[in-house]
Amino acid sequence: MAITTQATFDWVRTRPKICKASAIICRLLDDLAPHQHEEAHAATATKCYMKQYKLSEEEARAILKRQVKDAWKDINEGLLEQNMSSVSKPLLMVLLNHARANVLLNQDGDWYNDPYPYRDCVSSLLIDPVAV
Repeated sequence: MAITTQATFDWVRTRPKICKASAIICRLLDDLAPHQHEEAHAATATKCYMKQYKLSEEEARAILKRQVKDAWKDINEGLLEQNMSSVSKPLLMVLLNHARANVLLNQDGDWYNDPYPYRDCVSSLLIDPVAV
C-alpha cells in the first residue's frame, strides 16, 4: 500500500487529531526550549499565553507542557485506531517520528543555533545505524 493515495489526502483534509497533535508537539516543544539567540520581539506560545491570560511565565509554561502531554495522548490514540482505519501505517509512523524528532532536538537546548552537541546523535542515526 502506498503512503500517498487519494484516500490519504482525503483523510488529511479532515484534520485528524493525530496530525494536529504532531504539529502541536513540534510547535510547543520548540517554544518551550531555551533559545540562546531568541529575539525579544519573537512571538512564542509562552509569551502569547502569558499576555492573553495574564499569567506568569511559569504558569504559562506549565499549561503548555500539559498541552504537549495531551497531544501525546492524541497521537497514541491515533496509532491505536490505525487498525480500524484505511490510513497506511507508514504515514502514521511519519507523524509519530516527526514528534519524536522534535523531542530529541529540543530536549537539551537550542540545536538550531548550536548543532554541534547533536553531531554524535545524528551520526549514530544516519551514518552508523545499528544493523538489525
